Amino acid sequence: AGKAGYNTPFRTIEDAIEGGPQLIGSPQQIIDKILGWHTVYRHDLQSITVDGFGLSRPEQLETLQRFAEEIAPVVRREAPSTLWQ
Repeated sequence: AGKAGYNTPFRTIEDAIEGGPQLIGSPQQIIDKILGWHTVYRHDLQSITVDGFGLSRPEQLETLQRFAEEIAPVVRREAPSTLWQ
C-alpha cells in the first residue's frame, strides 16, 4: 500500500531497486540488471547518468570511475554493440 496519489507499481524500496530503472547495488547486481535489459530489448546503446542528489562532486566522479572500470568492460564483453559497424 503506497501513499495516496503516489502512482508506483512498487510496494517497497527494495522492489523499486530490483524492478525499477535505478542502477543501485554491487557491480555484479548492476551488470546483471543491464544484461537483463539487453536480453529483453536487444539494444545497442545504454545511457547512464549519475544522480547528484546527496552526492558530492568527488563521490559522483568516483561512481563514474567505478562504473567505467568494473561494470562497463563486462557489459561490453557480454553484450557487444554493432551500432557503429
